[in-house]
Amino acid sequence: MPDNYEVYIVNTEIKNEDCALSAISKVLQRGDKRRCFALTDPSSSEQISKWENDPNVTVLEVVDIYPPSDTLRMRAFIEKIGQPIRRYVCLLRFEGSYTIEGLKYFWFDMGIFFGHVIYIGKDNSFPQHAWREYVKITIEQLYEDTGYGEIIFNDWGILSFSQLNSEPGDRYITEIVEFSKNSGLGRDFITWGRARTIEEINAEEDL
Repeated sequence: MPDNYEVYIVNTEIKNEDCALSAISKVLQRGDKRRCFALTDPSSSEQISKWENDPNVTVLEVVDIYPPSDTLRMRAFIEKIGQPIRRYVCLLRFEGSYTIEGLKYFWFDMGIFFGHVIYIGKDNSFPQHAWREYVKITIEQLYEDTGYGEIIFNDWGILSFSQLNSEPGDRYITEIVEFSKNSGLGRDFITWGRARTIEEINAEEDL
């Protein structure tokens, strides 16, 4: 487990899927300066335009991750397949109400759901070095541990929340909850589902 934050995998019954947002809502309302952010997967310009015109969100950063067309590999790709669709990654700050309904809007209705993570931080200034690292990871398509979480939770982050894709008919959904070790939160915060560390899951699989 990392030095400065804890990671839990949570199995949550579908009927309790609002419970995590309820708990996050309470965390946000404990302090006036705490803010909610999202880092998006590669998104279209049309989607970004919707966010820019939504009073419930501020688009703080946009980076074009369109691959350079002057590389030999890209020229070969364009010749064979055609121009790839242009994509961007964004840093968003939620400006709406920190109620369950408000967070559900940010999480479900704004088009940032699957594959995205929401972060709760101590103020409204998301760490720039963390944003740069996220862009680098996305552009280079890195999947190994790069220390990105360490950057988020070093001084600024309180918790993060994400949810893996579920299939129709599933009874449970899988969520990933991370806490800064100096946030005052921990495993006992997760009351809505079964929380386990990655180490605990691996140990169970080895039995």
